[in-house]
Amino acid sequence: MGRRATLLTCGVLAWRLPPARRVSVLMLLSGGTWLLGTLIPALLLLHRGPLVHLHLSYRPAAQTDPGYPTVLVAYVTAIVEPLARNDW
Repeated sequence: MGRRATLLTCGVLAWRLPPARRVSVLMLLSGGTWLLGTLIPALLLLHRGPLVHLHLSYRPAAQTDPGYPTVLVAYVTAIVEPLARNDW
């Protein structure tokens, strides 16, 4: 529960800072989907898309051409369960 609670708490705290509002949304989405995945087993790996997006948002590279496809692939992989459960 620690990582989910940390993401949710930091998301709420970051929401108060207008420059960090975009990052706070990603933190809340990551923590919320991670929590949802613990409650509904079919959604266990759904948090991976927002989490990759959050990690890449700290680097300027996330806003370059290679960053967009990486985030898109992360969301698709997180949503499609057979892909999410694949070891690669």
